[in-house]
Amino acid sequence: MLNWRQACLWLVGVTLLLSGCVPANFDPTFGIGAGWRAAKVENGIIDATTVCPPLVEYEQEFLDEAADEIETLPTTSSLIRLMTDYATLRALIREC
Repeated sequence: MLNWRQACLWLVGVTLLLSGCVPANFDPTFGIGAGWRAAKVENGIIDATTVCPPLVEYEQEFLDEAADEIETLPTTSSLIRLMTDYATLRALIREC
């Protein structure tokens, strides 16, 4: 009869042996980062390029109206933080 240590060793051994038998498609571009895609994979070398979402352009009149509305908000409004985060995100997309 096996004790718990021997059973654990057998379980680990069988798991290690069987894990090498699993057929899988290997994607060398997996995990190169969010917003990145592999443009070319050659000899195991990944040439990565960024994939940037399009930036929505607003008319100046609309931006002026939005600025006026933001100025009327109280300084404790959580919308001000959201707008600041959105502005930071737009700046990052512009750099992309």
